[in-house]
Amino acid sequence: MVFLAELGDKTQLLVSTLSSPHPAPWPVFVRAALALSRAGPCEAFVGGAVSEFLPTRYVQLRAGIFPSSVCATPFLRGGGTLIIQHASLALARAGWANSARGTLWGGKRMMVKSYRALVLLSFLVGIGWLAAAQTVDLIGPTQMGRCEQATFTIVLTNDTTQTLSDIIVTFTRANDNFVYVADSTTLTLHDGSTSPGNPDQVGLHLIWDVDEILGYEYELPPAGTLTISFKLATNCSTVSGTHKASAEGSGFVTSPYDTLSVEILPGAIRVSKTPATISAHVGDTVTWTITVENTGLGPIHNVVVTDVLGSGLSYVSSNPPGQAQGQTVVWELGTIQPGQQVQIELQAQVVACEGLENTADARFGCDDGSVCYDTAVDGGTATASIHLLVDNPLLDFTPPAIQIPYCDPNGTTVTMTVTNTGDGPARDVRVCVDFPPTFLIQNVHAPATWDGSCFKLPDLPADGSFDLTFDVVYTGDWCADAPSGTLYWQAIYENVCGEEFRPPAVLGTYGTGYNTSGPPSLSVDLTGPNEVYICEVESYELAASFAGLDTCGGGQTSDISVEVSVPAGFVVTDSGGGVWTPGGDGTGGTITWTVSPGDSPWNTSIGLRAPGMHQCGQLATLSATATATDCCGCPISSSDSVPIAIECYQLVTASRTATPLIQEKCGEITYTNTYTFAQSGPNIYFTDLTFIAYAENLQQYVDGTLEITVDGVPTNPVNVVDSTPGGTLEIQGIDDNSLVWGKTLVTSYRLKFTPDSLPASCPDSYSFYTWTTLDLGPGCTTGDECTEPCQVTEALVVTAVTPSMSVALSGLPEDFVDPCGTYTINLTLTKTSDFDPHNVRLQLGNLNYYIVDLSTISCSGICPPNLIPTDYGAYYEWDYGNAFVGQPNGAQSILTFQVRKRCNPGRELTATALFEDSCGYSSCSVSASVTPSILREPVLYVSKTPEVIYATQNQVTWTIYVTNGGAGPAYEVWVDDVLGSGLEYVSSTADPDVQTYPNEDHEGGVINGVSWRIPVVAAGATRTLTVTARMTSCAGLTNWVQAGVGCGGEDCLTSAPDSSSVLIPSTSVVATLVAQSPMDVCSENTATITIRNTGDPAVYELVVEQTLPPGLQYVPGSTQWQKSGGGWTSGSDPQITGDISTGYTLTWTENEISGLGELCSRQN
Repeated sequence: MVFLAELGDKTQLLVSTLSSPHPAPWPVFVRAALALSRAGPCEAFVGGAVSEFLPTRYVQLRAGIFPSSVCATPFLRGGGTLIIQHASLALARAGWANSARGTLWGGKRMMVKSYRALVLLSFLVGIGWLAAAQTVDLIGPTQMGRCEQATFTIVLTNDTTQTLSDIIVTFTRANDNFVYVADSTTLTLHDGSTSPGNPDQVGLHLIWDVDEILGYEYELPPAGTLTISFKLATNCSTVSGTHKASAEGSGFVTSPYDTLSVEILPGAIRVSKTPATISAHVGDTVTWTITVENTGLGPIHNVVVTDVLGSGLSYVSSNPPGQAQGQTVVWELGTIQPGQQVQIELQAQVVACEGLENTADARFGCDDGSVCYDTAVDGGTATASIHLLVDNPLLDFTPPAIQIPYCDPNGTTVTMTVTNTGDGPARDVRVCVDFPPTFLIQNVHAPATWDGSCFKLPDLPADGSFDLTFDVVYTGDWCADAPSGTLYWQAIYENVCGEEFRPPAVLGTYGTGYNTSGPPSLSVDLTGPNEVYICEVESYELAASFAGLDTCGGGQTSDISVEVSVPAGFVVTDSGGGVWTPGGDGTGGTITWTVSPGDSPWNTSIGLRAPGMHQCGQLATLSATATATDCCGCPISSSDSVPIAIECYQLVTASRTATPLIQEKCGEITYTNTYTFAQSGPNIYFTDLTFIAYAENLQQYVDGTLEITVDGVPTNPVNVVDSTPGGTLEIQGIDDNSLVWGKTLVTSYRLKFTPDSLPASCPDSYSFYTWTTLDLGPGCTTGDECTEPCQVTEALVVTAVTPSMSVALSGLPEDFVDPCGTYTINLTLTKTSDFDPHNVRLQLGNLNYYIVDLSTISCSGICPPNLIPTDYGAYYEWDYGNAFVGQPNGAQSILTFQVRKRCNPGRELTATALFEDSCGYSSCSVSASVTPSILREPVLYVSKTPEVIYATQNQVTWTIYVTNGGAGPAYEVWVDDVLGSGLEYVSSTADPDVQTYPNEDHEGGVINGVSWRIPVVAAGATRTLTVTARMTSCAGLTNWVQAGVGCGGEDCLTSAPDSSSVLIPSTSVVATLVAQSPMDVCSENTATITIRNTGDPAVYELVVEQTLPPGLQYVPGSTQWQKSGGGWTSGSDPQITGDISTGYTLTWTENEISGLGELCSRQN
């Protein structure tokens, strides 16, 4: 029955298939019969053995679905090592045709007995199979790397009694990335002879037609073997898979085949540079170690390392030597085995301050030039950088006091030493000076040069010095303006990074040298009486002298010519040894003398007779002038003069007084005229007299103040005419009928200055002559020119003044002032007259400076009621009111406070006092100002190093340098450091006087970062800050910094920003899958997935996906995993999507396999 059942099964189909191409059907029939005869006993035996431990229904199920699965199907080959393994399940097959035989075994048996029965059965079946079949064995490696070649061998064995012919051997590649190596086939025949022969390639199949290759009809005799060996190559894309070899032809009773699973072990490359950061100066040689490591599962081939130096680095050497071209160095390293490292030592010199990054990349690939992985393209570039140490220079020198010999055409030689007292070299050194255009600079000692505004000096190393020597010649007009003044000396230079420095400028002087004699000069002095009476003779003293350099420039000082100009009307009575040349009327003219410089000092006296009555009441000037030519041919002179008031009286002795002689505007002066008459004279009565006071300068008579006495007895005027102000006060007659002779007349009155009186400005003073005349009336007879009994004149000098005050400022330097510099100011207000100022206000300009803290203002002396001034925007104002009224001359108010220079270029600080006089005039003002000579501008540079950080930890640290390269100190410096979104501020360091503001910029705004406030960065100095940040993301890893100087609510200047960035080593993961193929229907097989972290950083939250071919499904509960060779751990079932017809997708996360939460570098 079994035989008939098998015959009715698919045997007839097999027979039909085999006999259709075969020329002799009988062998096919015989072999089919043998197979049936073998299968029947086998199935009966197996059925009985299996029924001992399986229920009958399972045996029946197996027979119905998959008959002869044990007796006709070889056993599955086994799996390999794994990280994650699971079983895929096809439908199980069971039979029921063998159930009766299974019960004959006598019930259930123990598992050991069943196992032995199955082993015995398998052995017997195998013996039976081998006795009547051909076999194919596929031999080759079970593991390969990429870009490798391996030899595979197919062995066809004829274990039948039939001769095989028309042999065709087919090799099916696992995938098309297993590439046949041309001309690699060798056929070894049964007799040992060999023959080459390439296969035909059809899709994945390699087909060897033996007859076609050999060129004749080859037959493989019984017990003979045919061997085909060939090579396959893997490429960059080859993945694991199963190859299949099969054979067919005439005489085959079966379709023999064999399979071979090959696991591809991918290699991986990692390149690193250590140290990641090197601290170095420009000019230093640095050494990096480049490490190239195969972190994968298989070897890597054709390894090439490329190192690119930044523009600020220059290649020096390497070990092993590399091929250097420009900034690129290349090494070819060949093959690197898994876990093997190759190290390269690279030396480079730091030649600049930028471009200090250094990148290294590695690649590997196949012999055909294809690249499997390139870190430059696929990620993994190793980066290192220089932490630049900058030592800044600082030049120091003392400007010479240049003295050019007077009238010397050769000028003078100047030597000045310039010293670099800093820590670094100074490059492109210039010393600039504002010589006047009349200076010729020549004979500059090499290697220094002069370009018209600056001396160019050689570079100065730290602690180096240079003597700058040159000649200065004055080309101007010595007679017009001998050189003298101040020079502004400014050093300008660069550090090794090209940052410009302007240390504090220094003021020097230049002048004219006169040896010890001093400059050539003349002086003349003329003295004598200021008031004369007509026709009287007065004596005047005259002195002249020469001093200073007498010989210069080949010349000598000339004789001195002294000349006195005599006013018209005066007659010279004594020429003092000079030559008098009178005017046309015989008066006036000049008196001249010639004096040798060697006779200096020289003096004489002259006599002059005053004019007659026609010049009475007039003013005249007597002047003297001395002239000469000095040794340089330049004219020199000196002059002096004496004003003379000409008065006239003979019959009357007169005097006049004023109390006070100095009076403020709107104040009163009491005038008194006293006339003493001679004992006798013509008939002149007091009633004939006319007295006129001229009331100059718009004085006004004060009503009721006129008093008249005759010999001490009060009397009255006959008539008074008052036309003041602007006119006169006239008394027409004295109410006394007696003669005037032998008596004394006294008149007293008061005149008051008006608001329109001079001075017109305040504070000021105005001095003038005030005149009076006394007319003796019609009874007076006229004498000769030297007598004028009819009129008596008197002149008197009085002064009109206003209240006066002074303002003084101290505390600002005279030479330099700096933006945002703070200075302590003393503002002094002083009463400088005996007259009281009213409604006093004191103002301080607010445009160029501002008071730092109003609440800290202090006062001594006379103080305003409120020390905090009113801020009017352009100025501050303190209101003193009448605090100075009644205070003595010299009373002071001293205000003390701090001011800070604003950002604008203005240097002047001004204070003004406003007050009123007793007339109520409100435009009285005095001012004072201080203007430092130069506003020194700081220049800020900010730099951040390293430029690039190759981070291997989650915290990174930068160093920030804030350098002042300007001519003056930088006050109130702010520094803002803004972190990218992927960074978080952790900490920072700074000098003790620096204030730190985390997460806040210098204006108080919110930032991701930190800001600092530095009170001052001295000229040429550098402040160092550090900032540490934590990486919170893989993006936004930039860092931006900028510095500036700001005060008074504005920024005076800002530096150019600098930036840096963080690079994170790239992650790299490789995976390989091993699963036995082909699989029998209803069988279970184990798949192994191996995952390896080939990068530097750990990887987290891995997700593993596997797609199953249609028809396969996951066996629940079969997931296991291990890490780093540890023990196996059960995992949860994966997430499953898809269906069996299209293929399932299995997904594992750390939720199913906890080991996927983190995979460290180089960990499986």
